[in-house]
Amino acid sequence: MGAGAAFTLAAVCLSSCGSLTATRNRVRGLPFWPSLGFGMGYGALATSLVALFMGHSFMPPAVLSWWVSLVYLALVGTVVSFACYLTIQERLGPGPSGTIGVMTPLLALGMSVLLESYRPDSLTGAGVLLAVAGNVLMLRRAKAAT
Repeated sequence: MGAGAAFTLAAVCLSSCGSLTATRNRVRGLPFWPSLGFGMGYGALATSLVALFMGHSFMPPAVLSWWVSLVYLALVGTVVSFACYLTIQERLGPGPSGTIGVMTPLLALGMSVLLESYRPDSLTGAGVLLAVAGNVLMLRRAKAAT
């Protein structure tokens, strides 16, 4: 297995663990925002430890665009998006809401086609069709189960 596949597998497993932990926290009545904050704090700590272990420095660039991007990703790309996702998860359950993890890369592909002149090949098209078909099957099963 290549490094990319291993990282993808690890990301999917960790994401699933996070979703199930969020569901458990909700069932136990833990407050949403502090739970989200602790989860993000643990993630930042783990990322920092991996970066230190790999020998990376923590010197941020002195460029305004870098800081603006960081603030945007921290607030909108992380806090707001996780809050929205966990709200969907609370309403639909962890299984059906997990289909977002499949659709997000498809949205990114679409944005790359529109904004970056990316031209998908037949293998990409087949992957998109399989991803959409998998989501349709998942959502049909979830709807039939309710």
